[in-house]
Amino acid sequence: AGKLFDHRVRVLVDHGRLRRRQLRICGLTDNDLYAQLRQRGVFDLTGLRYVLYETKGDLTIVPDRDGPGSEPPLVEAGLDSAHNYQHRFGAAP
Repeated sequence: AGKLFDHRVRVLVDHGRLRRRQLRICGLTDNDLYAQLRQRGVFDLTGLRYVLYETKGDLTIVPDRDGPGSEPPLVEAGLDSAHNYQHRFGAAP
């Protein structure tokens, strides 16, 4: 038996900017995301490089601390597999 849905990694926050279309595709509202971030001690999007919505519905929060192009390998892998997202290492968002 196959999966009912093809859940792909989605980029919900890109360099502090909410990607509302991606939220809607995941069936989330702004408030859903904000509640999950608050539970993890995050109270402001401006300090975030990315928030990834993983295939199982978990969030991966990547703080913005190392400058462009310095994503750890697992974050790069998530971005590479993110549906409909082209990241530009070393480029301004």
